[in-house]
Amino acid sequence: MIPLKPGVLDSYQLNVNDIIIDVNIQVKDEEYVPLYVLTITNISPTTKIILNKIREEFITEHIKDIKTFVSNYQKRSVQDEFKDKIFNLLSKYFPHANRRTMNMLANFVIQQNLGLGDIEILLKDDSLEEIVINNADEPVWVYHRRHGWLKTNILLKDEGRIRHYCTMIGRDVGKELTLLSPLMDARLATGDRVNATLQPISSKGNTITIRKFSVRPWTITDFLKDNTLSYEGAAFIWMAVQHELATLISGGTASGKTSMLNVLSNFLPPNQRIISIEDTRELTLPDSFH
Repeated sequence: MIPLKPGVLDSYQLNVNDIIIDVNIQVKDEEYVPLYVLTITNISPTTKIILNKIREEFITEHIKDIKTFVSNYQKRSVQDEFKDKIFNLLSKYFPHANRRTMNMLANFVIQQNLGLGDIEILLKDDSLEEIVINNADEPVWVYHRRHGWLKTNILLKDEGRIRHYCTMIGRDVGKELTLLSPLMDARLATGDRVNATLQPISSKGNTITIRKFSVRPWTITDFLKDNTLSYEGAAFIWMAVQHELATLISGGTASGKTSMLNVLSNFLPPNQRIISIEDTRELTLPDSFH
């Protein structure tokens, strides 16, 4: 493997609820993999200090309300419930800010306190395929479509924060991660697959792995263009589905089993009734089956 020269490999911007983030993928001499560096451009360091004060004030004033609300947890309703209260606090510290700026700052406070923090920024980057939290002692890792495995500049506060994120994700799908049940397979509202573990089942700390799904599901045309499947193979599989032959799709982790099954689902006649049995929902069936 030829070592990369130090410098910037790639750069682009993300817009997450009007929060503008610069993404720089850099190579440094002292690092053995490229770095994925996030920088929020429209919130200054001073503003972040004030927002942290607002966060502490908000939690102090409404901790009982938050706990009561979270016991009947619905992420969107929690955010809507407390957005007005956050606006009131922001108005005290930023009396001359316009409505758009206030919305942006409120979204940032909500993301950091009622959401998944900086992980939500990574979820909005369509160039990422996987997000990996190994423990609180090392940065979050990501797998980039063009640049492979990268180490980010995101570091979670402690193991408790990772466990908190696991709890939030589990509640969305009616699952719970405990010491008696330290493994969890779940999915986010976006359909992205999540696997989480707790210590001591994972020896170095609590973990979260998020495998992101493509914004646009794979089609047979994509497979043909990328030479993943030959025209003859596609025609054979199409005929097999049309004649209702039993089909088994197998392979190792991340070998494309779900992608292949999503492609095959487009061959299913629209007048058929489809029953999908999945521990974690991953298939994206055509609209005609919904």
